[in-house]
Amino acid sequence: MATWLGVGQVYLSPSVRSFQFIAVASSRLSRRTTLFVQWAEQLQSLLQCLPQNSAILIHQACAGHRLLQRACERYGIPTVEIVLFSQLHALTAESRDAPPGDWQESCQSLAVRWSSASIPGAGCTGFLAVPQESTTSGLHTDLRDVPLHDRVLFAMADRIHLLRVRSGGNIQRLVRCSQRSSFAGTKSITISDSAAKPCSTAKGSAAAEARFHRSNAPSLPADGPLQDPERWLVHWTREFRGPWPGESETQYHDAVLLSTAVDHSACGTLQRILREELLRASTQAIRGGHAVVSFTAVPLREFRDRHVYRKHRRRYDFEPWGLALRKSVLLRFGAAPVCYSDARSWSDFPAEQRPWFQRRVCSAALDTEAEQEWRICGDLSLVSFSSEDLVVFVDNSSAAVALRQWCRFPVLVLPNKRTP
Repeated sequence: MATWLGVGQVYLSPSVRSFQFIAVASSRLSRRTTLFVQWAEQLQSLLQCLPQNSAILIHQACAGHRLLQRACERYGIPTVEIVLFSQLHALTAESRDAPPGDWQESCQSLAVRWSSASIPGAGCTGFLAVPQESTTSGLHTDLRDVPLHDRVLFAMADRIHLLRVRSGGNIQRLVRCSQRSSFAGTKSITISDSAAKPCSTAKGSAAAEARFHRSNAPSLPADGPLQDPERWLVHWTREFRGPWPGESETQYHDAVLLSTAVDHSACGTLQRILREELLRASTQAIRGGHAVVSFTAVPLREFRDRHVYRKHRRRYDFEPWGLALRKSVLLRFGAAPVCYSDARSWSDFPAEQRPWFQRRVCSAALDTEAEQEWRICGDLSLVSFSSEDLVVFVDNSSAAVALRQWCRFPVLVLPNKRTP
């Protein structure tokens, strides 16, 4: 044990001492929703095959711990919360200023409160408490910079299941250490197939598109966003990570576990908007916390050339999925261009104009004024928009074919990049 954790104590609450401990470990999860769903599928396959009398070790800093906790709740699998000493004191002290108590007394006090379900996390079967090591005596030198909660999983688990192992990451280091003869108590380790399945949207052909015909499919307006871009404003969609607006994290995790999670890709986000006929306002990256819907006056034909990844926002700009809306209609809803200005001028803006404030940035990496942004305050209902006032644009012909089967608005495929 000291090889993994250093010299110290480990306390098991009485309710979990007869269980076989199972660790479900993973390197940091990708922000991509599709890969998160695949990770959840691997998790469920594992939980369905656990032996009797198993309990899952959980710590709040481990990758995917909320989904793991929810999956265990749904499958009725006991869980054991890993509690580090700093957490132990916070859970047992009567006040923030109370001095730390004796280690054993604190653990026993926590066990009593845990059994009475009077503290957060008491939904777990029990807990495993580990002191923050005050000494590295006995700790293997290769592990001194590996987080304690990861080391606890490998030290205390009878069996370890790895759902994703990143090259050069902490989990891979722990696996390699566990395979050395110098480590006592070699673990049973299973590594799931963590290779991401390719995620792609099939490119449709013009012939495939031509085969589809619907007599009442709306046609594109003569002065559409490609022909007369100055008459239109454009709203592009992107992948939405995590719960939809208005959806709780538990509801989202249940949808993932039940394989009913709606596609959260840029195309899936667009479909959700069209089914709800609603553009939901967001406060993200809006100074003052104003909820707005954003548009751009950049011509739709330029989107392919401007499609670029913004590292500071972890997202792409000018995605090839979204809506073009007639500017004259949006003006009736209060649409107005943003005012690009220096940050110090924020205090000079009247309160009613602040939703349209945008800090001016002009650098090699980002030019905010080039985005030509417009905004509307609050949600925008699309119910009153006609097929002459709203055009849907998509990345490829196959997506256009699918959307035209039910969408009441005309759909166009974004043209390829302009040739010089």
